[in-house]
This record gives sequence, structure tokens and C-alpha cells, in this order.
Amino acid sequence: MKKNYVMLNAFRLHDTMDGEDIGTFDDFLVDDHGPLKIYDLRPGFPFKARLYVSGKEDKEPPWAEYLRSGFAELPKIINIVTNRALLIIAVKFGDQKIHFGFSFGFGRYFLKSSSYVRNYGLTVALNAIYRGIPKKGIVDFNLIQSLDVKTVSANTIHTRRQSNRRTAFEMFGVDIQRDILRSITGRPAGETEWGTRISGSDAVTIACPVDFKDLGERCKLIETLYRRTDYKDYFSWIDHIKVVTDPRLKEELESEMQAKLIKKDIGNLELAPPEIVDWDRIKCFRFSFDPDQTYEELELGPFLAALDSKEKLKGLSIKQLKSVYRIEALDNNDEPVGNWNALQCLCGELSYKNQSYILEGNDFSAVDDRYRKDVDTYVESIKEYVGKFPKCAAKWHEDDFNIESGKYSEYLLLHKQNVRLPEKTTPIEVCDLLSDDHCFIHVKPKFSSSTLSHLFSQGYISGELLCTSPDFRKQTLAAISDA
Repeated sequence: MKKNYVMLNAFRLHDTMDGEDIGTFDDFLVDDHGPLKIYDLRPGFPFKARLYVSGKEDKEPPWAEYLRSGFAELPKIINIVTNRALLIIAVKFGDQKIHFGFSFGFGRYFLKSSSYVRNYGLTVALNAIYRGIPKKGIVDFNLIQSLDVKTVSANTIHTRRQSNRRTAFEMFGVDIQRDILRSITGRPAGETEWGTRISGSDAVTIACPVDFKDLGERCKLIETLYRRTDYKDYFSWIDHIKVVTDPRLKEELESEMQAKLIKKDIGNLELAPPEIVDWDRIKCFRFSFDPDQTYEELELGPFLAALDSKEKLKGLSIKQLKSVYRIEALDNNDEPVGNWNALQCLCGELSYKNQSYILEGNDFSAVDDRYRKDVDTYVESIKEYVGKFPKCAAKWHEDDFNIESGKYSEYLLLHKQNVRLPEKTTPIEVCDLLSDDHCFIHVKPKFSSSTLSHLFSQGYISGELLCTSPDFRKQTLAAISDA
């Protein structure tokens, strides 16, 4: 008899929470989960489980009253509540008891964001897709359907790239030097076992025939797949960015960030949804400590100002950011379509003891030591420019330095001589200084990694256009003639 396919969205839950062993399934839940109906598993199953289902009642949507102002006879409109359920399973894996959370609807928002293993599903999916691929011979690498990447620079850019049919990973144009792979969807090896498609990010999503009584065994298969290392044959570069796991260092980083937030020293930190969201569905955001106030944009400045107005900023703690203060994205019905703790939404860069750390989704990450040494070796091999420049005064800005340098006979000042192209939305600066030995020199003050990123981006874009765009070259020659 043919089994029915079921869509499963599985989170691997941590074995401990805040250094403590798991007491009950409830330990994984957020504190403000709202009314829940709780169901315990019937006897006779080879695993333990508990089901949590949203007990929210129907209500009229907020836009109904707006329409009623023009249509007085409009009857009551029943709001369709978004159903949510979370199934937590405990199963024996060897000598270890492991937990999984299966979310249905928006059930994942019942889970504490610190309760599940980050990038677990990504590793599972990569191992499922690329396991057993031979190193030699003719191989079909048309395996990938879509992926999400994050580019961390002056601004963090989240991108979803999707193909109309499965294709090779390289066709998606991922820059493995700059992009961080966040999720992937493709065809797994062993379709009878895993279905024809698997997706992985923090959770792993599969559509395959699984009877409910076999969920425990499915959890074991997922965990076994996670522990394989097939992905390293083709995606070893995803380990270049390592999550900080040293408890002492993580505590120091959290304390440093806490102090900066209390002083409103935002620096390179910001608030943002920690995942790709459907902006067409989001009307506004609100904070759990000030539920009557909504905000059109999610920004760190207003968040800290709201804490300050409630006299909560001076005593701000990391624990509060993790488990007390939450951020909701609301749709036009004032229903949550996103719900995260505040720390999960904090992102950006934190400098500590001459090392830069990336903050994302409760985790601090740093560049892997071996990869950093490789990059350092490459950078040190780049020939240093030996041109003569004026000594930069302490009070000088970028304009001052460029103007003074432009007074030297070997330089032509092109600072702010921008070129506009029809296919570009912003003007492009060719360079700041053009030397008589044909070097294009770009200048930025050394304040932070964001300005360094801007410097590299400016040079890259200009250099690429000089090679590929006749119109850009034509306008560049005109700018040189006018300088």
C-alpha cells in the first residue's frame, strides 16, 4: 500500500539549556507563547512526545472597522486565525537522549530561539544532497533548486536565488569569499528514503512517506545524516566562519555588547529580522515591553529609546534580550507573522580585543584561524604602493587628504568626479586620485571594517566597469579631461 507523503519541518533541539539538563519538554518553549492546548502521547509508541497547539480564539480583524466606516451594513467578519502547532519528540540515539521539534504552521515561534542548533538543517541537507557522489567519472551535479545567502559588509544583504529547474550550485553565482550560505534546497540522494526535495537552514524540511509511529526512527536517520562529513568535499568553505563556542569568550562578548547598548553606543550594530521575510505581509513591528506602540521600521535606535522611556535600559541584561524582550512583525490583521527575541534580531559587527566578531541570531562568529592565516598570507603578498602622500593631520577628513594629495604633481584629483550610467541607480566614483604611473587610487578613513568594505567595493565596481563598460570608459576620459 502506497504511503502518503507528509511535509516535516524539524529542528534539532539542544541537549542542555543555559548549562542545565533538560527537565521537561516545556523547557524549550518561549515564556509568552499565549494560550496553548497541550496533548500527551498515547501509550505504545517507541518515543516520548508532547504536542502544543495554539488555543487562540477567532476575532474580527482590525481592518473590518475601517471598512465599516464606508459600508455601515457590513456584517461581522470572522478573522481566520493562523493555526500553529509544535510537536516535541525525545528519542534514544545510542546512549544519548536527543530532542527534535517538529513545527506545523507557525509553530516554530513557540520555540525559544536559543533552544535549537543553528545551521543544523543546512548540514543535513548538504550531506543528503552530496553524499556518495564519486570523485571521478561523469556525474550529474544538477542538484540545487534554490538557496539563501547572506553577504556581510557595510550593510548585510540577504538574498534568495531560485532556479526554474535544478541546476549546478555554481550557476547561482555565490561568492565563497564573501557570501555566507544560509539555506539550500535540492534533490537528495536516495529519493525513496528522503523524497525528491530537501531543504535545510536551521531546520531541515523534507517531504517523504513517514508514518507517525516511525517518527522516532526518522529522527535517528536525520541525526545520523547530520554527523556525516560528505559536505566537506564540496562545501568546506562554509566552515570558514566559526561560531564562538568558548563559554568564557561568549560571556565576555555579551558583556561588551550589553555595555554598548546601555550607553546607546550602537556602532555597527542594528536590529533586523533574522530571516528572509515577506515584506508584503508586514505592516509594522512592536516590542513586547511596549505592546501599545508600533513601529513601521525595525531599528535599534528606537528600540533602545523605548527601553529608556520605560526605565528599562539602565538595567538591561543579556538574559532579558534572550528571553524577556521580544519583537513581533504584524500583518494587516495585527496577527504576528514573525516573532523573535530581541537578541535574535540584533546583528552586525562587534570589535573586541583587536578581533572582529559577527553577531547573528544569538551567536557570535569569527573567521576560522586557518582561513584567516591564508587570507593574511595573501594580503601580505600584495605589492605595497610606494607613491608619495602628504602626512595626514589628525583633524583631516577624507576631503582634506584628497585635496592635499591632489596638489602633488604626480596625482590628478578625481575625488567626487562621479560617473552616472543608465543601468546604475547610484553614481560611481572612478577613483579619488589618478597617478602618473596609471594607478587608480581609492581613499577612505580607517574607522571601521564597514569603511574598509566600502573602500574595497568602490575599487571593485570601478575596476569592473572600466573593463566591461565602454560608456563608463568614455565618461571617465571626460572626467580626466575636465580635472
